[in-house]
Amino acid sequence: MQIKKIVAAISLVILSTPALAEMEECTDLDKAHWLKQEEIQKILYERGYKIVNFELVGSCYKVHLETKEGKQVEGIYNPVGGHPMQRKVE
Repeated sequence: MQIKKIVAAISLVILSTPALAEMEECTDLDKAHWLKQEEIQKILYERGYKIVNFELVGSCYKVHLETKEGKQVEGIYNPVGGHPMQRKVE
């Protein structure tokens, strides 16, 4: 019985790994083609966001923002064009 639980747990980890990898892979282009962090930050600032946290995760920029209304926004941005790959508003 214990072996079945271990196999099930390992299977879940293996199946979830590609999903996690996809979230950290926004581009396969060399960093020479990427927008600089400052450029994306400027774009977001001009759109009215306050940047709370900005970090590089894999080949994506992961950004925590705040709207003028105080809502929290978490986004994954492609560093090549600066467009959002995923966004969540809280």
